[in-house]
Amino acid sequence: MSVVRPDAPNEGMGGALAARLQTAVPELEDVRILRRLTGGSSHETWAFDARLRGLERHDPVPLILRREFDHALFDMSLGTEFELLSRLHETGLPVPRPLFHAGTDTALGSPFMIIERIAGLDTRKVMAAGGGTDRGKIGKSLVAALARLHAQQASLIADLISGDGRDAPARELAKWKAVIAASGDRSATLRIATQWLETNSFTVECPVIVHGDYKANNILLKANAEPVIIDWELAHIGDPVEDLAWTMLWTSPDDLVEGMMTPDEFLSEYEHQTGTTVDRRRLLFWKIFSLVKLAAIFLKGLETPPGGVVPRPTLLMLGQAIPCIEQALGDLLLRELEGSVGP
Repeated sequence: MSVVRPDAPNEGMGGALAARLQTAVPELEDVRILRRLTGGSSHETWAFDARLRGLERHDPVPLILRREFDHALFDMSLGTEFELLSRLHETGLPVPRPLFHAGTDTALGSPFMIIERIAGLDTRKVMAAGGGTDRGKIGKSLVAALARLHAQQASLIADLISGDGRDAPARELAKWKAVIAASGDRSATLRIATQWLETNSFTVECPVIVHGDYKANNILLKANAEPVIIDWELAHIGDPVEDLAWTMLWTSPDDLVEGMMTPDEFLSEYEHQTGTTVDRRRLLFWKIFSLVKLAAIFLKGLETPPGGVVPRPTLLMLGQAIPCIEQALGDLLLRELEGSVGP
């Protein structure tokens, strides 16, 4: 039995998908499936080329197909994400241009959307490659992109997202707490952390559009180093500091924080770009929340989908990180008790 690598479909596999895709979207011609992209916990993602009817140019256009899994981890539908991307793209924000969307009643059999394929690499890969990369300059551009997002009026997507964002701390905590409870996890550390978050919850005075997963590998860099923000399935309306805390959670040598900027430099640059002051107490809240959310995501990934399908190996591997998350939570909570929590 031959094994097909996720990033290299065989001719029959690619041909079958291409035929179904061309049937589902009559505007596409000469569809050529290139590869299945790695990553993504709620969607199956493919890179492909196709000609688009109605365009003056006849060259193949680079595109991305995203299909929902039967057992998606997150609850934003592709239809909602498509509309969100459409509105953000119209404002000039650096996001991929969405082109087509359809529900289940198509030749593909599951909801899907097609967006433009950006000619670029995720930021972590660019950083890892080294070369003449100006880390400081790229870091500032990533902060600027986040600041531009937070400057958008939340009303832009208010009809797409539940809640007005003022209760985001309580709403988001309840969402991820329910995921942890459904997993059957009995971690005392997670329970103490969620209790602390419930006690220290607050009302957001000026809600904004929150990406929800803003980190280096969700930002593509074009050849000119301009960033493009992808993966919007966790977007909602809430506190901008939530995005800052989530970004600060990822601290490899190729991430924005610790890879391009120190934590202090990151916060200072955001304050400079937005003309605001980051409340350190709110930042602490969202740091603790981010670890709880990450644990919930990993625990959700370990669930056995309907039909008894074994969770994907990547998710099984990430599930082994739960003890590390608990250790980080314990350290933060202990420092909070000792009054020594910094940025």
